Amino acid sequence: MERRLSGRAAAVSVAAALFVAASIAAIAEIAADPTAEAGVRTSTWTPFRGVWSLIGGTGAFGGDWDFGPIAGGLVTMLFVATALGLVGIAAIAFLLGPAPQPAAAMLVGAAWGLLVQIVVVSLLLGGLLGEMPAYDAAPAWAWWLSTGTWGIALGLLYAAPAGAHRRAGAGAA
Repeated sequence: MERRLSGRAAAVSVAAALFVAASIAAIAEIAADPTAEAGVRTSTWTPFRGVWSLIGGTGAFGGDWDFGPIAGGLVTMLFVATALGLVGIAAIAFLLGPAPQPAAAMLVGAAWGLLVQIVVVSLLLGGLLGEMPAYDAAPAWAWWLSTGTWGIALGLLYAAPAGAHRRAGAGAA
């Protein structure tokens, strides 16, 4: 049971990480807002290049296609979102049990996502680094929306198989 739960948690966390990466990229592309970099507007690539600029320096930021910074930023974002997603799933399981109701899991997940945005992005990274090209790589509201919906996705995806299992078991009785 424990091994199945940890495997499911890992799969859910990876799926939610893919969701947050896709959502921030889509929002940045649609918004096409100006960034702090002169002449660069947000695009599909700017969030990943912005994330990579936290590691590779501000020279890694830009709006054009550049495989290295884009791949580095995407891998970094997926790794961090997956790791923090596992912690979020542990919090959901701790607070709601191994088979939570989807609505409750989504609510706790949303709270987790916003907590990550506040603590990790705004306080920790913002406090340590000050000016962050990564934060300007998409509209500020997009990061909040993406982390909130990432948390909702964590909760829903974690609860969904448990809910389906409960319903199937109830019908058999």
